[in-house]
Amino acid sequence: MRPGSRPRPDSDRPRADLTGVVLCGGKSLRMGADKASLRLAGTTLLERAAAELDTVATETLLACGTSERYAELGRPLALDAYMDGGPLAGLEAALARSRTEWLVAIACDMPRAEGRVLLALLQHAEERGLDACLLGTEKGVEPLCAVYHKSCLEPVRA
Repeated sequence: MRPGSRPRPDSDRPRADLTGVVLCGGKSLRMGADKASLRLAGTTLLERAAAELDTVATETLLACGTSERYAELGRPLALDAYMDGGPLAGLEAALARSRTEWLVAIACDMPRAEGRVLLALLQHAEERGLDACLLGTEKGVEPLCAVYHKSCLEPVRA
């Protein structure tokens, strides 16, 4: 565990030390249409991802690239500091904007990401004193379904 952190009981309430971020700044070139705006079961992928993060985090940011997009959703935006930085630029923007110790990140095109899995990643990181914990599957590691400690900001910038 990180110095000063303590185990937390399971709760149905969002954690005060956790900010969520939906990475939604991509150009969707291969898709041919804005992935964030695609609909699944009556809601957009972006709305779906943000709602899932709301179950675990007290604030959910939208890392939407270098320009303000999706402002109609009424969520705080995390703007990339430079053009064409990809998901890493979105992660940097969210870490810089976050006011909490931890950031939980998912890409907008992960409609099946679940808050309980994200909390399990966070618990794993806290128990082992990790700065980041990424989801691993049989297909590999997924850096866009992960938790990052605020201490990751400078390494991400580097």
